[in-house]
Amino acid sequence: MERKDLVSIPTDELWTLHKKIAATLVAKLKTDIRAIDNRLRQLNGPIQTKQSHKKPSDARIRLCCLSFKIQTNRRKLGRAEENNRAG
Repeated sequence: MERKDLVSIPTDELWTLHKKIAATLVAKLKTDIRAIDNRLRQLNGPIQTKQSHKKPSDARIRLCCLSFKIQTNRRKLGRAEENNRAG
């Protein structure tokens, strides 16, 4: 959709379009988060006795970094909630 097309659309229709886009993005993010959480559960599963000598893939490294960030943010959020309850 071109910018000139957006200028000619009434505000109500633009707002409806905004809500549809936001809902679509939320649904996609929830799907991605679910997939990442499932992958984290797989990675945090039972420790394998036979270690592979392969170099970890870039995707696995990125996933581990993302998991660390998510866990760190969850801890920070939990501490902030505790402080709010205490204060």
